Amino acid sequence: MWTKWTDPAKAFAVPSPKLVFGSPWVNIIVAWVVLMLLLMGPAKLIGVKPSDWAKGFSVIWWLWWLSAFIVGYKPIADVVTTEFAFTLALFLGMLIGNLPKVHQWLLGSARGSGL
Repeated sequence: MWTKWTDPAKAFAVPSPKLVFGSPWVNIIVAWVVLMLLLMGPAKLIGVKPSDWAKGFSVIWWLWWLSAFIVGYKPIADVVTTEFAFTLALFLGMLIGNLPKVHQWLLGSARGSGL
């Protein structure tokens, strides 16, 4: 369960000091870098340039965290479940994917296979 917040400064409060490296921001950035590096190889296998894939993955990653941040706001969190963050991120992704001009580097990062 994510922390519900009303003060943006406390939105990323550490739920348990035993579970983190330090600051929650350090954990988010470490997870972003590790996942980006782990998934860059498979992205190259499906034909996406690693530099383009890293840019697109970064946009997708931070949009998801923005969605999670919005859903953690107490007035919203009291009405919806935490799964709504995934739904909001999916909606944002569909919105971006259906824009008339989407950069190829973003589309390459969003696709799941070479099909």
